[in-house]
Amino acid sequence: MIHNCTYGRAFKILMLVAFVGFLFAILTPSADAKEEYDLSSMDSDLYYDPEPVPSAQMSAAQNASDTVARLKNGWAGSIPDYYAGAYLDCNQLYIMVTEQNDSVLQELDRLIGDSTYTLVPASHSYNELIALYNQINKNMMQEGDKNPVLKRISDWCIVERENCVLLGIHATEQEISDEAVLDALNCDKSSLCICRSQEACAFQN
Repeated sequence: MIHNCTYGRAFKILMLVAFVGFLFAILTPSADAKEEYDLSSMDSDLYYDPEPVPSAQMSAAQNASDTVARLKNGWAGSIPDYYAGAYLDCNQLYIMVTEQNDSVLQELDRLIGDSTYTLVPASHSYNELIALYNQINKNMMQEGDKNPVLKRISDWCIVERENCVLLGIHATEQEISDEAVLDALNCDKSSLCICRSQEACAFQN
């Protein structure tokens, strides 16, 4: 009797283990099933291409880039003081100049050729903007970690459309005035645009 009882218990245990194993096998998702679940739960934006840029817009941007490149190549690295920058708006190229006279127009036509463009008057030459940009670079390298005002400056860049150097500072005007920023940088405000932001240049072209 003891032998039969032991055998019966062993048989029941064996059957229980087999049943648990069966349940585990059917309830555990396969690798393929888990992959499908993960994919279906992710953001659908990751699986679709963004709306394509219209070909006309791409073509206009490429033409504008080629036109500006021809200008700078024609100047062989020595940008004239009348040139103030260029930008594209509604597929139209705008070239900014500090002066418009016959010699300027003739030179632009010679370098640009048949490309269509519109002249826009500007106050500051591109050379001025480059000089200011380089001055800020120098000041930040020399004093950026020491001067409490410069420590709050986040970024800076040339924005040709606005004809200025855009400078971002993470501080309100009550905390750090524009005058304090200019004093710390030792520069003129006329060609500097101060933006109270940590990422002033993030979306600038």
